[in-house]
Amino acid sequence: MKIAILTQPLRYNYGGLLQNYALQSVLKEMGHDPVTLDPSPYAHTDWKTPFRAIKRTIQKYFFHQQKIDILREYKKNHDVKLLETNTGKFIKKHIDFIRYKKITDINPRAYDAFIVGSDQVWRPKYNKGRLSNMFLDFTKEMKVRRIAYAASFGTDEWEFNEEQTTEFSYYISGFDGISVREDSGVTLCKNHFGVNATHVLDPTMLLKKDDYIKNILSSQKNNKEKNLFYYILDSDDTKKRIIKDFEQKLHLHATTVRAKNDKSKNIKQRIQPPIENWLAAINNAGFVVTDSFHGCVFSIIFNKPFIVILNENRGCARINSLLKVFHLEDRLYNPRNNQPDTVIDWNSVNSILDEKRNAALSFLRSNLN
Repeated sequence: MKIAILTQPLRYNYGGLLQNYALQSVLKEMGHDPVTLDPSPYAHTDWKTPFRAIKRTIQKYFFHQQKIDILREYKKNHDVKLLETNTGKFIKKHIDFIRYKKITDINPRAYDAFIVGSDQVWRPKYNKGRLSNMFLDFTKEMKVRRIAYAASFGTDEWEFNEEQTTEFSYYISGFDGISVREDSGVTLCKNHFGVNATHVLDPTMLLKKDDYIKNILSSQKNNKEKNLFYYILDSDDTKKRIIKDFEQKLHLHATTVRAKNDKSKNIKQRIQPPIENWLAAINNAGFVVTDSFHGCVFSIIFNKPFIVILNENRGCARINSLLKVFHLEDRLYNPRNNQPDTVIDWNSVNSILDEKRNAALSFLRSNLN
C-alpha cells in the first residue's frame, strides 16, 4: 500500500525527525511503501490573511518593495538550509519524502492511505496556515484510507476556536482510525470532536533499542566513561542550577549535544549537531536531565535513569502522559523531594513497553487492512 504521511516539517528537530523515521521503518516492515509529504520552507504561510495581503499589495505597488520581499524570502530559505547542515543528511539518508509548495499539488491517485502524526500536528500555534491539512481536508474527494497515528494536541487544554472545532469535526469524522499520543487527547477528541480515539505510543517507541543501535548508531563509539547528559530545550538559570546540583550529587561530568545558542543572531551558532551524536550521548549516559519529551522517550528506550523538568512553554500533557504509562511519575523533578539515585525497575518498564508496542502495531495493521 502506498502511504503518505503528514507531520511537522522535516527540518532540524531531533524528536520530530526520529518519530517520522520510526513510523516509516515500521510501515516498511509491514510491507507498505510510505513517503512523507513535507512542505517547502515557508510555503505554508497563510497568504489569505487580509492584513498580509493588503500589506504586500501596498509594498509592491506603492513602495516598489517587491525585490526586498524576494531577498527576504531568499534569506529565510538560505537560513533553513544552513540550519539543516547536519540533520539534512539524516533526512536524505533515512527518510523518504516529497516536498511540495501547495498541498493541492498532491496527486489524488498516488496514494492508498494518508497518516497524520505524530508530534504536535493538532496544535494551532505550531501549524499556522496548514492546520486544516492536518485533518486531511484536501482528501475529501479521494477514495483513500485516513488514519491519525499518535497525533498530539500538545496540551490538555482546548485551543481551537468554534469555527475550527466545527470544521475539523467534519473532517475527522471521515477518518478510518484515530489514535492520539496523550491520554488527555482521548478526552479532547470525545468532548470536542465527538469521536473515539485510541491512546498509543509515540512512533519512536515502536522501534527497539537494538534497531537504533544497528541502523543509526553503528558507526558511533561506545564511551566507557559515563557522563551526566543534559538536553535542555529552554535553558534558564534555574535549570542550570539543577544540572549543576545533579552533577555534584552523582559525581558525573555534565555534557550536552545541542546548538550553542538557539536565540543567537549568528545563524552558524544555531546549527544542530548530528542526530547520531545526540542518540549516542543518551545511549552512553550514566544519567539524563532533560525538559524534552523525546529526551524522556529515548531515556526509556535506552534504559537510562533520568529526571525531567516540566517545560510549560512546550506543553506538559505529553510528558505527564508518557510518565504515567510507565509508572515513572517520580521522574518529574521536585526540588522538595528529589532522589536522583532512585533505581528504576527496568524489567517492569520494558514489559509495559512491549505490551504497548504490540497494541500500537495492531492498531496500524488493523486500520491499514
